[in-house]
Amino acid sequence: RAVCIICSKLETNKKKQQNIKANINNFAAKSLENAKRRSKVKGFEFSLTKEWYIANLPTYCPVFNTVLDFTSCLDEHKPSIDRVNSAKGYTEDNCKIISWKANNIKNQWSVYELEAVVNYLKQD
Repeated sequence: RAVCIICSKLETNKKKQQNIKANINNFAAKSLENAKRRSKVKGFEFSLTKEWYIANLPTYCPVFNTVLDFTSCLDEHKPSIDRVNSAKGYTEDNCKIISWKANNIKNQWSVYELEAVVNYLKQD
């Protein structure tokens, strides 16, 4: 059957959108599974859902304003669930989605250490 170029492109775009939705669902499920496992080990509450994850998944990292890309081979660009208060569990009011890079920095460095680095860089 003959298909016009426009119809073919529309069908291709539709399939791409379906693949993106499937990939987001799979990534969300895996992220939540990992967070749930960590919360169990640490004895924290866990009440996040896939619906919450998808509804709160920003296009850009709110820290670095870089595109969050769950298909990237580099972890630093992937979305990561951040517990705003690390003494509390994985709940909707305590979690945000930021880049893995931002979350890793937040987990590894104190505010004092980050300010010390910034102050040092400002000396030049």
